[in-house]
Amino acid sequence: MDAPPASQPKLRFPREKRRLGLLLSIFEGMSAQAQTCCSGCGGGAPNAITIAFAFWLGAQDMELAFLAALAVAGSFFQYLGAAILPRLASRKPIVAWSALVGRVTWLGIGAIPFLLSRHTGLYLFLFLWFLVNALLALSGNLWTSWMADLCPPPIRGRYFARRTAATTLVAVLLPLAISYVLDRWYGGAPDGLVEGTPLQARGFFLVFAAAAFFGVLCGFLITWQPEPPRDLPPGASHLSFAWLAAPFHDRRYRPLALFTLVFGAANGLANPFWTAFQLQDLELGYGYVNGWFVVLQGLFMVVSLPLWGRLCDRAGNRPAIVLALLFVCSHPYYYIFATKARWWFMFFDAGSSGLAWAGYNLAIFNLVLVLAPREERELYIATQAVIFGGAQAVFSLLAGSVVTRLPQALPFVGMALHPRQQVFLITAIARLACLGFFLGAVKEPKSKPIRVVIVAAGNFVKARMELFKLIPRD
Repeated sequence: MDAPPASQPKLRFPREKRRLGLLLSIFEGMSAQAQTCCSGCGGGAPNAITIAFAFWLGAQDMELAFLAALAVAGSFFQYLGAAILPRLASRKPIVAWSALVGRVTWLGIGAIPFLLSRHTGLYLFLFLWFLVNALLALSGNLWTSWMADLCPPPIRGRYFARRTAATTLVAVLLPLAISYVLDRWYGGAPDGLVEGTPLQARGFFLVFAAAAFFGVLCGFLITWQPEPPRDLPPGASHLSFAWLAAPFHDRRYRPLALFTLVFGAANGLANPFWTAFQLQDLELGYGYVNGWFVVLQGLFMVVSLPLWGRLCDRAGNRPAIVLALLFVCSHPYYYIFATKARWWFMFFDAGSSGLAWAGYNLAIFNLVLVLAPREERELYIATQAVIFGGAQAVFSLLAGSVVTRLPQALPFVGMALHPRQQVFLITAIARLACLGFFLGAVKEPKSKPIRVVIVAAGNFVKARMELFKLIPRD
């Protein structure tokens, strides 16, 4: 195991235990991903099954906005995790129990249609949805600290790329199986335009019960995973305004915090409507929305993650984020130009999303770890999540409140954009502005300049193209 810097306490942890912990974390991540596939919880936004369940309970655009907002509003509980961390000799009990309780709650959510009316059930579902996301945010902050101690910095990019690739395999295979079962035997996806059926309710209960099962398995894997010993600081940090505001006084981190704020706001505008547009406006079922699109997205993630990890380790995280944002800026246009006849645009969106978000999520996580002081790492991670989640939640609610007031048809390059497509157009413009802000404001120590990475990428492609030439160059 690499020796820690002299300014850090030297922790004795056997290499065998570290390797076992990293291996178990991969299986734990696969189990957590299985739970996310069944419920949409933990993925940052509701998936097709969760949105269809809300449709079954009678949700409209405003309730969809709350569903998207509450998924990230729970990130405020990351501050609680950061606040109690200095007082914890072991993070494992809270991580295991909060994650377990949050995930087992899905068994109760699945029973809502059989116990309550649709109107009452919808509001109970929104409350439990927030509770589950809050518990996972609490455990997620402590888990991040745990993994940062377990995984040495020199291999962090490659390890998390491989871990994400393993979890993505689950994200590729399981949704396709779930979609097949729900479409073939449980009446498909309710569209919110007509009342859902009891058969569909039984399908939701089956899938949410599977989510609870994977949650239990995830809890057991967490308890088996070894935790490096940690020295408690002499004075525990107090949850005060000065403590919360410390990252904003950090000149290195402050530009990233501002970027995260505006990027979260830009994403929040359309966040309630991506999947709803596919289910309702394009009239696509589970097989596509929760099946083949997810498969394609997952395949692009699996293929690209090793390349993203290598780019982060060799060139820095900033160039990887810029490259990922270039793809992210293009995604709203697939929805702007999509119609029932051009629904296949969604395949391009799925592939590009898998490529882009794999790189962005990996690089932004590593960049926060690079900029944060070691003793305040958990606070910075919580701050990052709260800024992004808070901005996204506020603007999701704003979009839900104004989408019904937009013109029913807005002329655009020979087309008439529906209200949701108008929101997508605004999102496209906002994301492009975020890219410009990131290029001008956010820096990373020791990362290579963007132009150097572009030249290196061009040389890499040029060298590979030489392999296809029949006659070698003189």
